[in-house]
Amino acid sequence: MSRNYCNILDWRLRPWVCLFILLLITLVIADAAHGQTLTGFTLPFRTIELASDEPGVLFELHVDEGAEVRQGDLICKLDDRLQAIQAELTLHQMQSNCDVDAAREALAKREKIHARIQELRKNGHASEAELIRSELELAIAQTRLVAAREQVVSREIEHRRATIVLERRKIHAPFAGKIAEVHKFQGEFVSPMHPKIVTLVQTDVLLAVFNILPTTSKDFAKGQVVSVSFEDGLVVEGEIYCVGVGFDAESGTQQLKVRLDNADGKLKSGQQCKLLY
Repeated sequence: MSRNYCNILDWRLRPWVCLFILLLITLVIADAAHGQTLTGFTLPFRTIELASDEPGVLFELHVDEGAEVRQGDLICKLDDRLQAIQAELTLHQMQSNCDVDAAREALAKREKIHARIQELRKNGHASEAELIRSELELAIAQTRLVAAREQVVSREIEHRRATIVLERRKIHAPFAGKIAEVHKFQGEFVSPMHPKIVTLVQTDVLLAVFNILPTTSKDFAKGQVVSVSFEDGLVVEGEIYCVGVGFDAESGTQQLKVRLDNADGKLKSGQQCKLLY
């Protein structure tokens, strides 16, 4: 009798138990849908290899590994003594106006002589040949003055070229960041085959990189604000920098990059992080 009663009770409770299980599964799925996470890591916003496009001996090195630099800071300088002399020489030549002054004076004298011969020709005291020769010599004097002025322009251009060549012996930081690695030290030769001098990384802005499935890429768009959490409990907001268009052949995923402001330096490159969405 009791066994039959239990069976009846179980039969009566069975729909409620099934309903409870179904409700529990629904809640779990809904919670997972609204609280999904992706695991990724941080990278510097930019990493560049500062190099020289000219060979030479590294004359000065102004940074060490781990040093912080500002945009425009002098990182290093190659031996530039010959280039400095060349720039000084071209400056001297550019500032010299002897040729122009001499050509201008010669032209002024030829103009006076030509005017005098024209006057004599009118009075019949000079021949036609003398007048023609005077016109020719005047034209030559005018051409010499034009050539002297063009030479001045050429010297100015040559000086600018020498100045650029001299400046290219110096390597400046294109942006603020940290020196991640030093490849060449003072006294070493920088060759076209090995032009790298230092590695500079930008750390005031970081990129959080995540691998996402193609089916979830539609949930993200450039400029979208998302939250990124770190192992120490820190949660920061970032802006989606880009959603990769290419896929990794092995994993079948594409990269999602989130731009994180790191002006205070609290975040470090290489940290593991999670994207909350």
